[in-house]
Amino acid sequence: MAIETGITLYRKPFNGTRETSITIAMSILDLQFEVQVIDTSNKEQLRDWCQKMDSIGLEGFGSLPVITDTLPNGDKITLFEIGTILEYIADRYDYESRIKPRDCLKSDLKIMSWLYWSIGHFGPLLDQTLGYHAATEHQTENSAITGGQPRDQQVADYLTNQLRRHFRILDELLLKSHGCMLGDRPTIADIACFTWAAVDNITQAGISLEEFPNVQRWVENMFTWAGIRNRKGTMTGQLDAIISAYSALRIT
Repeated sequence: MAIETGITLYRKPFNGTRETSITIAMSILDLQFEVQVIDTSNKEQLRDWCQKMDSIGLEGFGSLPVITDTLPNGDKITLFEIGTILEYIADRYDYESRIKPRDCLKSDLKIMSWLYWSIGHFGPLLDQTLGYHAATEHQTENSAITGGQPRDQQVADYLTNQLRRHFRILDELLLKSHGCMLGDRPTIADIACFTWAAVDNITQAGISLEEFPNVQRWVENMFTWAGIRNRKGTMTGQLDAIISAYSALRIT
């Protein structure tokens, strides 16, 4: 049975890893929530959004995603940063410990450590690496595209090697666990990390998930656990499909 909440998710028109993580967490917990799309490339919408943030003391804040909710005492809250949002959703609405165990400090600290490793190290490094490779895909040091920068192969290799090292860390963690990052059940750490690891364009950086069999198996299992359907294989990395799968059920 769906759980009524006062949550509104504010997100950009495209569905990135952060928006996807939030949507998965709320859908797994069967939470009802609303979505408002903010097109930050539209000057009018961006201005209105910044004014809304200014009105609650977040002057100049234009980042997304953001959620708002109402506490039991009636106070309105606004939360940003994916780690804070996932932790709040789990602490407030995960009554059955489906994505975050309750009353176990040791487990809680482990989950928080790997959650913030995912969103503070793994995810940003993956974004930076893929962004650099994509932006310089057809460029060399001697033939830069007009207005662009030539590829520095040392930089490209460094980013790829660092990303491969982080995938190896994740692969070894999954090898020692029981199928998920911290045991036999996914947590908010798995949800956050999964949405980055699942993208299939890591091949742009010369990396394949086949190098990391434990990560590959975990990603496939996460798609199944999250209830994603109608995918051309489990490694397509088209995160829009995740939002679409849930929007028909949950998003109004």
